[in-house]
Amino acid sequence: MIFLLTTILLLLGGSFIILLYNTYLKTRQKFLLILSFGFFLLVVGGSLPVLTFALSLSKELYVLGTILQIFGISAIFYATVR
Repeated sequence: MIFLLTTILLLLGGSFIILLYNTYLKTRQKFLLILSFGFFLLVVGGSLPVLTFALSLSKELYVLGTILQIFGISAIFYATVR
């Protein structure tokens, strides 16, 4: 069940990132590029702890996923405030 939810998270997150990047290509507004990068980090960082727990991998990947989420949220905040 957890793999199904992780797959759905990756697919929906990936489609949202592609939508943001496509909007960037049409408008050439730089904040959309930073926003899509932030969401990429957030989606990948959100799936790493789940996969680490489900596959019983090392705890370093769990920490890496949390750090990626923090960087993703920071990039999203920077893109919207700037």
